[in-house]
Amino acid sequence: MNQNLSLRAEIPFSKNKSALLMLAAIAFIAIGCWLIITPPQSGNDFFSNPVLLRVIGIIAVAFFGTAAYFIARNLTAKGPGLIIDNAGISDLSGAASAKKIFWKDIEAIEVLTIKSQRLIMFKVSNPQDYINGQSNRFKRKMLELNYKWYGAPVGISANGFKISFEELLQLVSDRFEAIKIK
Repeated sequence: MNQNLSLRAEIPFSKNKSALLMLAAIAFIAIGCWLIITPPQSGNDFFSNPVLLRVIGIIAVAFFGTAAYFIARNLTAKGPGLIIDNAGISDLSGAASAKKIFWKDIEAIEVLTIKSQRLIMFKVSNPQDYINGQSNRFKRKMLELNYKWYGAPVGISANGFKISFEELLQLVSDRFEAIKIK
């Protein structure tokens, strides 16, 4: 058995990355509040519609408020945010995490890029089990959307962790290949 295969990798949250993400979330919450309280006027009829602007503001506050909650949780977390071991990957980071992605379920690992944001997506043999396994409706919906749009319900990003995307991808790919060969 490969010696590295039995090692457990614990990846902590990056307080610096989380702080920057929190500042961005707060900025979008502030913009959302501005749209709700005092919608700006413009020469364009579509963008001058105060009802539309308020709806956009409410959506921004709800979405980025939720994001800020999870970022605050990561900022104050004491333990690791990601654990990679012989059973699989435990993602303790956020709103759309599946908690545990088992190696035995993974069929393929793919990189997805959305507007310069790279994600590691896991094509699993039992996607509905991961979706149905979420007790939280919001998380369940996020996994459903991931599956519908990208063909994989679960994925991870290096954002918020003390690791680069390339290092995380290499670590996950190496472990997956080693487990597959075993």
